[in-house]
Amino acid sequence: MSSEKTQQPVDAATPKRPGGRTAENSRRIHDATIELLVEGGFEAVTFQEIARRAGVGRATLYRRWDSPSMLIRDAVLDIVETEIFPVDTGTFHGDLVQLLRQIGRFISGTVGVAAMITTLSNPGAPRDMTVNPGIWMSRLEAIAPIFQRAIKRGELDPDQDVEALFASLAGALYFRIIVMTEPVDDAWIERVLKEAFRK
Repeated sequence: MSSEKTQQPVDAATPKRPGGRTAENSRRIHDATIELLVEGGFEAVTFQEIARRAGVGRATLYRRWDSPSMLIRDAVLDIVETEIFPVDTGTFHGDLVQLLRQIGRFISGTVGVAAMITTLSNPGAPRDMTVNPGIWMSRLEAIAPIFQRAIKRGELDPDQDVEALFASLAGALYFRIIVMTEPVDDAWIERVLKEAFRK
C-alpha cells in the first residue's frame, strides 16, 4: 500500500456506511463482484455466482440492486472512494498532481481496466455504471475541497468552471492511457497542468 493512501481526505464529508452484519455482507458482495469482473468481464458477473462466492442469498442481492451492472457500479465506486480523494499539499498545483496520480493509477490498474472494458463493450452496462449524472456529480463533490482551498488561497479564480476544468484534466489521462496506450507518469501530468493553466 502506498504511503499516499494513508493520508486522510481533507474537508471531505465522510459517508456513513452500514455497520455490523450489513457492512460485512456488503464487503463480501463487493469483493465477489470485483473478482468476477476482473476474471471474466461483465458476462461473468451474475447474481447467482456473486451470491455463491459471497455466501449470501440471491434475495439479498435482488433487494438491493436492480441489475448486476448496478452492483458493479457500486463495487467499483467503493474502491474509487478509497483510492481517489483530495489531499492537502498546501498548494493547488500539488493537490492536482496528487489527484491526477491517483486517477492515473486507478484507471491503469486491474479494476479500472476491467471497468472500462465493461462500459465500452456492453451496451446495457454504461448507463447504469457511468452515464448516471449522479455518479459524476458525487465524484466532483468528493474532490471539491481541492478547488475550494485554491480559491481561498487566491490560486484559482472564483468564477472558474470547475466541472470543465476537472473534466479536461481527467480526460487527458484517459486519452493517454486508452488512445495513446502510454503510461501516466509525473512528466505527463506536469505537461497536462502546464497546458491547462497556460496564460
